Amino acid sequence: MWKLACYYNPLGDSSDRQMPTAKPMANPLTNSGGCGSKLGMCRAERAEQGTQIVELAVVLPFLVLFAAIVIEGVGLVRAQQIMTNAARESARMAILPQNDPVLTSNHNMLQQIAICYAASNKLILTTTLPAACSSLAAANNCTSTTTPVTITPSPSNPTPILITRSGQASMAVSRVQITCGYKLRFLPNLPWFNISASVPLSVTVEMRNVS
Repeated sequence: MWKLACYYNPLGDSSDRQMPTAKPMANPLTNSGGCGSKLGMCRAERAEQGTQIVELAVVLPFLVLFAAIVIEGVGLVRAQQIMTNAARESARMAILPQNDPVLTSNHNMLQQIAICYAASNKLILTTTLPAACSSLAAANNCTSTTTPVTITPSPSNPTPILITRSGQASMAVSRVQITCGYKLRFLPNLPWFNISASVPLSVTVEMRNVS
């Protein structure tokens, strides 16, 4: 915007008269100008900061929820993979003739293999760890259960598991099942997110016995 200013000589000398000149007015949204321009700039900055605070207040709960879901999801996938590997380690030993799980001593040993493997990877399946890995005790990741590792056949159920495939003779297998009620760490604590404190996980591995 432009403001016109006229200067007049009171003596009446026309030679002293000057043509109107244009002077720029201060823009309240820029740094040029006087006090009024700075005041307008400060008001604009305060308005922008207030808008940012409101936007953060609206978006922040969703960011927290998204981060918690990602962390819990990663923990679940990791626990599932550790349980699968632990069941495989136990099943590899169970299929050997000298480790027949029907014998009580062998059955207990095979359970300890799975539990200790999980404990070595920071997944605690039971509150009381076997003596072989008692030094790995940490916070229990799973809800308490008396038998997190089930091996079949077993002393209480010595009947072998037979699997028949088309065109092949039946074969005996050893089955290892691991269960865990995985404890969630963050989502159950969010007041607006109603979810169970644990998620049931289960893994079953079968391997053919070595004859």
